[in-house]
Amino acid sequence: MQKWIDGSWFKILYFILAAFSFNSLIAGRSWMTFFSATVMAGGIILLLWRCLHLREYWNMPYLAGCILFWLSYLLSSTMNVSYGITGNLKALLWMAFQFCLLYCGRRHQDSAKREFRALEWLLLLYPGIQALISLLMLVFSYSGAAVERGMYIGVQLGRLWGSYSDPNYGAVLAVVSVIFSAAALLKGNRTGWLKRLHFFNIWLQYFYVVFSYSRTGQICLLLGAACLFWFWCRRMESSRPCKMMVGACVLILCLGGGLVREGYNRLHVTVYAAEETGSEDALHREEELSEDITNGRLSIWKDGIAVWRTSPVYGVSYRNIASYLQENLPDSYMANRAVPLNTFHNVLMDVLVSQGIAGIVLFLGLAFFMARKVIRILRDRGKGFGPEELALAAALLVIGCGAMFLSDILYINSPTAVLFWWCLGGILAGKEKYRFPGRTMI
Repeated sequence: MQKWIDGSWFKILYFILAAFSFNSLIAGRSWMTFFSATVMAGGIILLLWRCLHLREYWNMPYLAGCILFWLSYLLSSTMNVSYGITGNLKALLWMAFQFCLLYCGRRHQDSAKREFRALEWLLLLYPGIQALISLLMLVFSYSGAAVERGMYIGVQLGRLWGSYSDPNYGAVLAVVSVIFSAAALLKGNRTGWLKRLHFFNIWLQYFYVVFSYSRTGQICLLLGAACLFWFWCRRMESSRPCKMMVGACVLILCLGGGLVREGYNRLHVTVYAAEETGSEDALHREEELSEDITNGRLSIWKDGIAVWRTSPVYGVSYRNIASYLQENLPDSYMANRAVPLNTFHNVLMDVLVSQGIAGIVLFLGLAFFMARKVIRILRDRGKGFGPEELALAAALLVIGCGAMFLSDILYINSPTAVLFWWCLGGILAGKEKYRFPGRTMI
């Protein structure tokens, strides 16, 4: 009964659901509807149980602020019900799961360690398999599309999509996987075969980030590498020249993605020939980015400001953005694309447009106080700051950085959104949540 109440099983299932939803080989298939309904039903039952025992969870830091933010979205959805309600009901349910089941919780020592190990394995196996499949598609220059499900597969539009439905989300998830594998290696208590598996996964994820040509992923990789390098320097007794050399190698790897891609284009016969004939199999985005280096993001954000001005107090609700644009701003950039956009590729803009001033004030307040508490907790750990803390904190930093260029963390079921609230809950739940041998896991 205690294991069921802890909700670790739900976190694992929720991550798998989110991961499959962003998998171009799986998303949209008929059985996914049944799987989604099953996870939803389990989450609702667990959510109702926690609501009935709210006093046991009320001391979770900033839970009241999360509930106020959720109520703000409920208000926005109610005020914009004429544009649709089904999508917003789903968004409300998913956010309730994120706040109350992923972020909020109470655990005993043993279940906390089991949960962290499960998270480690999830971030080793799933991204590893995804990256391996994607890179094999690259080797064989596979380029396809599941038209009925609206999915690109393989090499598309000058970059590697692989088996992810969006290479940007895939790249951010790959960086988080690198962080957890590196943190596992830093523990120093892994067996030989497991060490090799983690090393192999790190290289798989690195090459996926490079060939996905995701600039968001490259920024996140640089940020994650900086966190890992700082932690390594903090633990190692190596001389300063040795640390500088390692830092230079890390920097070259992070910034050398363009050379790696160009080397692939020249060495891989099939792709090189395709490049000569102008095929999209070559890994090049220069022409796409030459007209607008932001790839349309500035135009999208300008549309976001225009939408916010039409409803500045309570917003237009996230799931109604497309229909709201079509009715109120039909000449906007987002509404006149070949495929109209319904998101702003920035979590701050998404919140501002979706929930207006009320929502953005709550969100920024929560972000500030949560970040401050995370920093204080990590600082207080002092010498007890270990690889597990590093993995959770660096994952939050990387996913938060990615959310500045992607719509993530809120409103959607991306695997990185699930990881964000899972890791944030692991850090902020207090001293009783995670305990590891020799240290307190925050």
